[in-house]
Amino acid sequence: MFGLGPSRLPEAAKALGKGVKEFKTAVKSEEDNPQENPAEK
Repeated sequence: MFGLGPSRLPEAAKALGKGVKEFKTAVKSEEDNPQENPAEK
């Protein structure tokens, strides 16, 4: 993080937060609608 510098740090934090939010949304969606995985059979 310190390699980014003070001007790029807020931008990096925003991108990281957006990525975490999208990941949580995808995980929750998968839990609500599990799809069958043929590799598990």
